[in-house]
Amino acid sequence: MRRLLLVAIILASECAAADEVIYLANAGLLVRHGDTKIVFDPLFRDVYGQYQLLPGKMEADLLAGVPPFDSVSTVFISHNHSDHFNAEAVLAYKRAQPEVQLVAPPIRLHQ
Repeated sequence: MRRLLLVAIILASECAAADEVIYLANAGLLVRHGDTKIVFDPLFRDVYGQYQLLPGKMEADLLAGVPPFDSVSTVFISHNHSDHFNAEAVLAYKRAQPEVQLVAPPIRLHQ
């Protein structure tokens, strides 16, 4: 958990110096700094009746890796709540863009 917090602090400092920040939906952002692109909390399915869902075309562009989602280096998942993360959607993204690094907290499965 400390490692994830350290990564979050480093990424947040990069956001402050970002060349471009694009709002995606809810807490989702695309941050570009130079040639580095990081996407935060982009793929989720639950809006709890109040949050904006990622628009369908934007999600399709993200999965296809078309601008502005070309050359994304990292997807950062802040935490395992359904308004920030959906396992199936992230898995589909990783299958479509296998070179992108995924940074996420460990998920505990309850039996």
